[in-house]
Amino acid sequence: MDIHSKLRGHGLPEPLINLAASLVEGLKPSVDFFCDEWNILDWVERPGNLSQYNLRFCRIRNDELRLVAKVYIAAKRVQAGVTADGAFASIEALVRLDLEMGSKEISRLNLLDFKAVERTYAERGVTGKISTLTTLQGFAKWMQKRIGLRVIYDAPKGRCKYGRHGSEEGRERKFLPTEVIRDLFGLATHPELSFRDRFYISALVINAAVGGRINELACLPVDCLIQQEGKWVIKIFPEKGGRLYFRPFPQDLYPAVRAAVEFITEHTAEGRRIVKKMRLNPGVNWKEVKKTPISLKYYARKFVAKWVSEFDLYTPRGVYYQSTGQFVDVIQLVGRLGRVSEVAAFLGASTRTVVKLLQCQKAMNSKIFMYEKAWNEYLPLTSNVYKWRSRLRRHPHAISLQRLEAFCEVTFNPSWMREIVDDILDEALLCQLENKTFPFQPDFEFELNFARKILPTCWR
Repeated sequence: MDIHSKLRGHGLPEPLINLAASLVEGLKPSVDFFCDEWNILDWVERPGNLSQYNLRFCRIRNDELRLVAKVYIAAKRVQAGVTADGAFASIEALVRLDLEMGSKEISRLNLLDFKAVERTYAERGVTGKISTLTTLQGFAKWMQKRIGLRVIYDAPKGRCKYGRHGSEEGRERKFLPTEVIRDLFGLATHPELSFRDRFYISALVINAAVGGRINELACLPVDCLIQQEGKWVIKIFPEKGGRLYFRPFPQDLYPAVRAAVEFITEHTAEGRRIVKKMRLNPGVNWKEVKKTPISLKYYARKFVAKWVSEFDLYTPRGVYYQSTGQFVDVIQLVGRLGRVSEVAAFLGASTRTVVKLLQCQKAMNSKIFMYEKAWNEYLPLTSNVYKWRSRLRRHPHAISLQRLEAFCEVTFNPSWMREIVDDILDEALLCQLENKTFPFQPDFEFELNFARKILPTCWR
């Protein structure tokens, strides 16, 4: 079934078929259009330590609206580069429209449905410009253009009485008294306050002077407080633009700001030391690696080659004892204690188990991995033996998916990734069994494209 037929089968309106078909390809490989949960981590401008960031279309109960919502958000991403926050704002707005729309067809959507959403805000006393309604206005225009829906919805434009677009009178009513602010700032140095509270109050003091966004506050350089032309200012990198800017603040706040800067600087020194260490060895940007089969295959082979070179299955000085999770030198124990029964008592194991371990360890010298085929019948393990992989992977040095993921600190979830990695793991496991070197040729120029970037706190 081609993509157009598949979209028709899902019930997508005919005018959106061609557009949706192109968007399906535009979203690959990170997003599966037909899945009701999209991992849009690639759309996040500052992902930090996030491993996934899911956009859940299943919250929209109307099947047709859910499919149209996917096309709408996909178009905003592919054609306009909308970020994750913009996508979430669209979902929130469409979920509210879905509650009012019910189960009716998308072609029967009308102005009353949009007004019903607006009315839910009015009933709660929320007035003025509301971002959800503004988003719905944009959706109505898009629907009018794409499928000819005759809905012209104008969201309220009124501004709040306070804030950036408010009036002086409205802002005056919102201001906290100076005495309250003074007492709050004084708590930053209160000895009986918890460290956590002192830290965040200190951050509040700095932000009161800076008046910036949370990301701007988090990215202040260590030497952010400097004197310029006889006045104290704060060095800041604005979110919009990112170029260095010197922001003045009321000089009466200087003692409080200085104390807050010194407190936070002292207690974040360890974090800066860790980041400095990470910059020396940044590692691999697995987010980029997992985007293409070529890069995934290269790095899977690289790390598997490293594993095979570092972890040998043949350890003649000790055999792995699964019950205790330890390597035991059974040959040395038998020589010291004299009898197998004494070794069994020492290990808290049966005599049969000790005999098995002894047989396996002796074979290690000849690079032979033994397994028990039947009761007290020990044979060399080869790739022709039934379930040889599962038998071998009981050994902690044998490469496996779980061990590779832990070793690389990454997961391989989509099926196409698993297929690539599983083939490489099977090849590597056979190399381990046959005591061969895993073939891998490094390409350092290729690796430059996938080096993880540890962004500096400030650009100098």
